[in-house]
Amino acid sequence: MTMGNRSLQQNEAIRQAIEAAGGVVDVVRDPSEPGHWIEPDGRPYAYIASVDFSTDDAEPPPLTKDLFAAISLLPELRTLVLTKRQFDEEWLSYIVSCGELIRLELGQTPITDRAAAWITQCGNLMDLALYDTRITDCGAGQLWMLPKLQTLSIGGTEISDVGLDSFARMSMLRDLYLEDLPIRGLHFDRFAQCRLLESIYLTNTKIADDALHGIAAIESIEELMLRGTTIGDEGVSALRSLANLTKIVLDGAAITVRSLKALMECPNITRLYIDGCQNISREDILRTIDFNKISMLGCRGIGLTNDDLSEIRREYPGVIVSDS
Repeated sequence: MTMGNRSLQQNEAIRQAIEAAGGVVDVVRDPSEPGHWIEPDGRPYAYIASVDFSTDDAEPPPLTKDLFAAISLLPELRTLVLTKRQFDEEWLSYIVSCGELIRLELGQTPITDRAAAWITQCGNLMDLALYDTRITDCGAGQLWMLPKLQTLSIGGTEISDVGLDSFARMSMLRDLYLEDLPIRGLHFDRFAQCRLLESIYLTNTKIADDALHGIAAIESIEELMLRGTTIGDEGVSALRSLANLTKIVLDGAAITVRSLKALMECPNITRLYIDGCQNISREDILRTIDFNKISMLGCRGIGLTNDDLSEIRREYPGVIVSDS
């Protein structure tokens, strides 16, 4: 039996075990010959690049220690999704052997701060999701040790500004998704050193105007999600200095036309969402929004008439206005 055949049989056995536990496998094949698995030296071979155990089943098949041990035999594994699955967090020690792992999703799993010790050993990790876990500031404060992390998603935990401030040490960070967290973000100016940071999502957090003054110092920011926060005109006005800002979501915010005027000073703003902003009127939109730069406007609940929409679409055919 050749090494190629042994590799093929091992991967096939692991694939069957993963699928028996409710997982979905993505296997890389030779694109020139569908159905054939080719090693670099020409022998039959395939590698498992992705394993997805996420589920909506009320009682999915159990994950076992032996299954995690089998996954550790997949050195080429790039993606592992464990969303909504139950397992012993110590079994994450096995994934350290997956040296090419770049995406790890652990949302709605029973992990605690102890898991950070194994997560941070995945040195090539670029995308990490920790929604609805028991991670606290202690575990979050270790994540900066992931040298290549670009996307971090955390929500539904008790992580505070202590944990948030530690994320500013992630030099490769591009996208920061924070949701349903008790953070105020008083030190966002520290993220100015994250020169690749493009997106910050802060849905349903405790941030207020002070946080936006800090965000205004992050010159690289292109997208901001501020839905479900208590920000107002003072904070939004501070964002007029963001030359790279292209998209901002302010749904439900207590802002007025003053904020609209400030955002129109952002030279590259193209997408603006102000659904349910009750202090903004139809007249404010028609008199203030520069439709020569805005290509997408979300303004549900503000009262634009059908005639208003028809006029905008006639004069600016490339503009999309969503008000229903």
